[in-house]
Amino acid sequence: MNYIKLTHFELKRVMPWFVGLLVLFAIAQTLYLFFHQHFLYQTMQHEFQYGLSIEQFVRDYGPVSIVAIADQSFFYLLPFYASFISVCLYAVFIWYREWVGKHSFIYRLLLLPINRVNLLFSKLTAILIMLLTVYTLQIALIPLHELILHIRLPAAMVEKSSTFFFMNLFTPIWPVGYTDIHWLLILKSLVLFLLFLITLSTMILLERSFRIKGFLGACLFALFSFCSYIGISLALDHTIYPSELIIVQIAFCLLLIGLNLFLSYRLLHSYITA
Repeated sequence: MNYIKLTHFELKRVMPWFVGLLVLFAIAQTLYLFFHQHFLYQTMQHEFQYGLSIEQFVRDYGPVSIVAIADQSFFYLLPFYASFISVCLYAVFIWYREWVGKHSFIYRLLLLPINRVNLLFSKLTAILIMLLTVYTLQIALIPLHELILHIRLPAAMVEKSSTFFFMNLFTPIWPVGYTDIHWLLILKSLVLFLLFLITLSTMILLERSFRIKGFLGACLFALFSFCSYIGISLALDHTIYPSELIIVQIAFCLLLIGLNLFLSYRLLHSYITA
């Protein structure tokens, strides 16, 4: 069983739960949009009774768009964040379920005639595929939700939304004048999240290898990674250009990812037991 087959196996195990999560996410967000659209329609009709025109309504309340709704109401994006967090929690469960039960499934996994590091890569790949699917579904829902807005609201009120806002969900708002480094911020967010997933897997492998001592070591390792990243960021802040700082942060995260992969490789080959 190679890396591709292991990844397919991991995705096949989680697919019923994951498909249900995606369906629930899409339904919850779409239902909220229907309610929000109904509220906007009622507000519009109330204002029109007093002689307000569409142009005045847009000038007073601003144009209606998916981006505006997401920016003004946390509840619109709540299903997305809930789905994202659920998959992150599954990143922990995906390891510990192998040790559950009288006849642990980890026995069969460890006895497979493969490089054990493929177990790590297959689980990480499965988690990343699920997270990217959630992210892609959010972007794919935008045209459908814009169509729903057009059902009852005048076309002059509805503004087309940019998908860049949704691509930028996990990056901080950057000051005006630095929009040229938005893509670097998105890349940094992706690398940071990859570091988080790999560090989480390394912590679990440390705990499984050394039990109580491993748990304490995992906490110290996570603290070291966090403090070293914050320390370098603070040390270089206001001494180099913002774009250069982001590049240094990305490079340091890649270094930490390499350290995590090396440590996980050693644990899987020399210390991890069923």
